[in-house]
Parts: sequence; C-alpha cells; structure tokens
Amino acid sequence: MILTQEAISSPNNISLSTRETEVLFNMAKGMRNSEIADYLNVSQNTIRVHRRNLYCKLNVKKTAGAIMKGFQLGYLKI
Repeated sequence: MILTQEAISSPNNISLSTRETEVLFNMAKGMRNSEIADYLNVSQNTIRVHRRNLYCKLNVKKTAGAIMKGFQLGYLKI
C-alpha cells in the first residue's frame, strides 16, 4: 500500500494547513511523535500542537479517527 497526501481543502470546508497535512500523512504511516518531529525537523511539542489542532478540526479524539477522516475527506489517498 502506498499512501499519498493531498494538501487541499476538503469539500466539507475543513481546511488543514500544509504542515497539518504532513503530520497527518506521517501519522498514517505509523510514525510516532518523536519520529515525525525528527523527520520534519521540529520539536515534539510542535507535533503535539499540530495533532491537537488536527483532532479539533477533524472532530475526532484519537489517531485512528484522524486517519479515517483524512481518507474520507481526501487528504490521504492509497
């Protein structure tokens, strides 16, 4: 399975920033906060803030929900 990311606004008016989309994409690849932080060259706290914002924007409480919503809204594709 190959994941691709799309930095676009979804038809449901949920707009994610490019960085939020990158974080969501890496979450879907199974990366931990520390791995995402190293990969994007930012602090782990920055990743936690992006995740919190993602959960709020996507109206979910967990990683699995965010990934599922990412696919449903077209931010993530197989």
